[in-house]
Amino acid sequence: GRLIVGRKKRVTIELQNTKAVPVEWAYVEPKDKYGRESVFDLVPATGILQPGERKLLTVSFAPIGAQTFSGILQIRMRDNQRRKSINVLGRGDVLRLEVRPSNSYQLGPVMPNSEGCSEEFWLVNPTDYPIEVFSTEFDQKYLAEERALADYDGWKQRGMA
Repeated sequence: GRLIVGRKKRVTIELQNTKAVPVEWAYVEPKDKYGRESVFDLVPATGILQPGERKLLTVSFAPIGAQTFSGILQIRMRDNQRRKSINVLGRGDVLRLEVRPSNSYQLGPVMPNSEGCSEEFWLVNPTDYPIEVFSTEFDQKYLAEERALADYDGWKQRGMA
């Protein structure tokens, strides 16, 4: 499905041994031609299923860009040349805000003690996802957390302050 870049989605699937003998299985994560890991993963990656046993596996998807990703997760079984394949498909989406009518505003000079100058603009969310917009200057919770971090010695020792 569709997912915001930077987040992870997990789906649970079931692996079942319908044979009369135990089966040892393993998933090896594929690499792309540049050696990068896949945006899809399967956990656990190995196991042994006894006859009639079922095991829940978690397939995860973590997109790294705003594009469609597809792949085949292959599970190898010991002493069996045929592999089981799981086709996976996902799309990464990015959050975006647009400023309208433009991204640039000219505010003229303002005399002391005057009414000031203002310009109206709109923030438009062109995505299908809700976006929270706030100003950290007026967010009391954020300001309290920043003060607490500034007072914490461990924060300063790590060079974060």
